[in-house]
Amino acid sequence: MRTRYWKRVLFLPLGLVLLGGLPGCVDEGGVFPEQPSWSQGKDVALGFLGYSDPSTKTPTCWSCHPGTQVGWQETAHANAWETLQNSGHAAGSCEPCHTVGSLGNVSTNPDAGFAATHEDRYHDVQCESCHGPGLLHVANPAATQPRASFEAGVDAANGCGECHEGTHHPFVEQWSQSAHGAGPNTEYASGVSESCMACHEGQRALEVTFGETTDYLEKGDGELRTITCVVCHDPHGSPYGAQLRASVDVPTEDHLCMRCHARSGTPWSSHGPHAAQGLLLFGENVGYIPPWFSFPDKERRNNHGPRNNPRLCATCHVSRLTVEDASGNFLLESVGHTFEAVSCVDSNGLPVANGECSPSERTFAGCVASGCHGSESLARNAYIR
Repeated sequence: MRTRYWKRVLFLPLGLVLLGGLPGCVDEGGVFPEQPSWSQGKDVALGFLGYSDPSTKTPTCWSCHPGTQVGWQETAHANAWETLQNSGHAAGSCEPCHTVGSLGNVSTNPDAGFAATHEDRYHDVQCESCHGPGLLHVANPAATQPRASFEAGVDAANGCGECHEGTHHPFVEQWSQSAHGAGPNTEYASGVSESCMACHEGQRALEVTFGETTDYLEKGDGELRTITCVVCHDPHGSPYGAQLRASVDVPTEDHLCMRCHARSGTPWSSHGPHAAQGLLLFGENVGYIPPWFSFPDKERRNNHGPRNNPRLCATCHVSRLTVEDASGNFLLESVGHTFEAVSCVDSNGLPVANGECSPSERTFAGCVASGCHGSESLARNAYIR
């Protein structure tokens, strides 16, 4: 768990007060002529408001932003505190990521929100966990706009990576080693074509490929960005697992990965097939096809296709792996966010991103966990053949 230090102090009115009749607030879902009453938290919360009603898990923000309510209620974030308490290993060091406080947003004082008050109004991962303290915004909506960050990174002092990290859930560490995190030829694509940017640059991918036009902290600063967490995951919730922006089990180009990894199967101009992975998985024609040649039916072309492998890409490329040492001691819960299938492993069995190794030095645990292969040795033999 990271600890950050106090860089600034918010001086707030004393006590618990009830305010009303302030300027109107505007939301995509409607305009409210008079700002609803809201309850300010204790001064030591440093501007975090949390739930207006903990018994119904109603964030204060919903008074003016009701559009996010339904989606968020179905997320793991909405039950983060209960999940921790029922885990069997709840500890004080876990609480900052299961409550509202400084992690995940612009606040820099670790003694804020729940950490300062231990009140249930700050349970769970609420709006302010990503957007930051809301007191100044609700007091004067036109003056401040608390926006969440687009960024992610091992050393970032904001964003998803502040909690989705560590040996038990190393999402940001593994993502940073992946092609998504390192940058999928972003600089090159920016000089070639605007259409390329929809898959090679994070902000354009979010807007063009997934149709998300919301504001965020870094929007409009002119910087190129990689494919960060929020490109594929919707923080406000979605009808798909893991808050994904699209399904990972439909064998069409509406599939999450296929939005970019199913571009062109046959050669065009001086180029070969481009991002044809999905087309190959679906059994489509890929590569140069001689006039006299015909493929067998789609189901026979690829035994990793939809019939045998309903989760498609995710089965192999986002497989989880618990790593223990020779004595059975826990080392790492790999979460598959290097996005490498059958990745190389080091002498301790830890996955190595972008590694070059022999089949005997690769892990085939994901092939077994998927139910497709009975053992790693069987999967390895199939891989070699």
